Amino acid sequence: MVVGYNCKDWWKDCLGSILRQDYPNILTIIADDQSDDGSREEIQKLVEQEDAKDQFILLDQPEKCYQALNNYRVATHPEVNEDDIIIELNLDDWFFNEQSVSYIMKQYENEDVFATHGSFIWWDGPGQLRIDIEGRFNSQFKEEHVRALRYPFLATRSFRAVLAKEIDEKDLKLDDGSLNTVGGDAFFYFPIIDMAGVDRIKYLDQPTYIYNVSHEQNDYKCDYDEQKRQIAQACEKLSYPRYEKELV
Repeated sequence: MVVGYNCKDWWKDCLGSILRQDYPNILTIIADDQSDDGSREEIQKLVEQEDAKDQFILLDQPEKCYQALNNYRVATHPEVNEDDIIIELNLDDWFFNEQSVSYIMKQYENEDVFATHGSFIWWDGPGQLRIDIEGRFNSQFKEEHVRALRYPFLATRSFRAVLAKEIDEKDLKLDDGSLNTVGGDAFFYFPIIDMAGVDRIKYLDQPTYIYNVSHEQNDYKCDYDEQKRQIAQACEKLSYPRYEKELV
């Protein structure tokens, strides 16, 4: 699941890191959110190549949707089966190494694992790498009141596709019914966390993700106060019941 906006400088790093994975049978569904920097056209050329048609789908986005709704549209795409595992990779980020997907998928051999998160490395431009395992989040994440943490679910984030299909699209919107414009990961992932249950979420202590904080379109750089306001609304939404149906 790849979502992004105006990632001309990084989309090749992102999709290239997917192509280099040693895990077979990866389908990448991309939601470009009305980019105006030429990146969508470049990505379109890639996915139209004969050897890429079975590996990539670029969604036709008639309007701007922002992160939460884009995530939902990718996760509930007709090509996504209920027994699939969805891994999120933002279009301006990339996988840590060629084994990242294999390492994540290995966790789902345990049927009691419904989602995974962590760990990532910050990247703030050439020569600016900083390991950030964020172990403190892992211990906090086990607490009962997940929403009090605001940012409890860390990259790389993955989950069983069946959970996304249980989300009601209206829960991805603000209280007035409009689309959330920042902090969309909270709107999308709180229901995933609820349905998975904190005891069925596996924290990964090996880095799998490069988080690119140099991009000026990062939500906290665009409007941090508005991001906090919108996330607060996500925190106040009713929790989803734990998913108890038998896995396919």
